[in-house]
Amino acid sequence: MAYRSGNVDYAFDLANQLLLDPNSHRAAVHRVVTNKGAKTPGIREKPVNTVVQYEQLISQLESTVNNVQSYKAKPLKRIHIESPKGTGRIRPLSIPSYFDRCLQALYLIALEPIVEDWHDVYNYGFRPYKNPSWAFGNLGFLLSNKRPNVSFRYAIKVDIRKCFDRIDPDFI
Repeated sequence: MAYRSGNVDYAFDLANQLLLDPNSHRAAVHRVVTNKGAKTPGIREKPVNTVVQYEQLISQLESTVNNVQSYKAKPLKRIHIESPKGTGRIRPLSIPSYFDRCLQALYLIALEPIVEDWHDVYNYGFRPYKNPSWAFGNLGFLLSNKRPNVSFRYAIKVDIRKCFDRIDPDFI
């Protein structure tokens, strides 16, 4: 709410506090280690199975956050998987190292509240704690015209499947 109310500096100060907080480090490592894809290590890695490995990730995260300039991401492991839709199509998938995933999770913990606060309240696509049924419920509410000074008459469905496959990458 700090960002939406115009207190941007305060919002980013809170995000910075989250980046430096040891509890956030633990939460980030826990999020990665307990994730469904946790058994898929990056290049030259083994899955995190012991408390010692878990604690090493946390301490490595702490030292990196305190010295960000020295950080360089490890190469990604590239594999090819079958499309989950069962079309038989093969697509590439790049897998970062455990540590890089933990760092990404930490930044997600810190920045997600700002991004969510900045987003349009009527945006439901790929958002945490939102789903299509919420979108339909809100759409019904908006179209029922029960809000003062607001009137919606139409809902337009747009399907952007494979939209970026057809856009020239140089244009983007």
